Amino acid sequence: MALELRAGRSEDAEALFSIHRESAMTAYVEIFPPGRYLFPDAEMRAHWVSVLDAPDVDVVVAERDGVPVGFASVSAGWLRALFVAPAEWGRGAGGALHDEAVGLLCRRGGLDAHLWVLEQNARARRFYETRGWRDDGGRTNSKFPPHPLELRYSLVL
Repeated sequence: MALELRAGRSEDAEALFSIHRESAMTAYVEIFPPGRYLFPDAEMRAHWVSVLDAPDVDVVVAERDGVPVGFASVSAGWLRALFVAPAEWGRGAGGALHDEAVGLLCRRGGLDAHLWVLEQNARARRFYETRGWRDDGGRTNSKFPPHPLELRYSLVL
């Protein structure tokens, strides 16, 4: 049951959508209560198709026994997304994806990288902070209702 990483391909869009949805519906249940806020299925499906076709975005997929269990995406200076299926939380996929994403960012050049994380997502904040990311004071509100606060984190590459 070894974990393998590979580059994302256009045919991975549905798998990325499914992992994103399952992870978000588990991690964000207190932030976006499902009884009040539906997951934006159509928008996110289209988003992952677009990301996988974007020439300026790199996507890495983690597979266990040939089944996608997580993914990360990066663009110049940004860790855009990192999601792992909840059944894989704590099994190393997130750390492996993070390290590969940071490696991709380093190979792209630049001195630092950034990401957005929901203020209320304590699990993700701990994950990034233990890997050297720091809250740099940037703030925005999520585009999704109820528009929770997002914090910008930075990492010196």
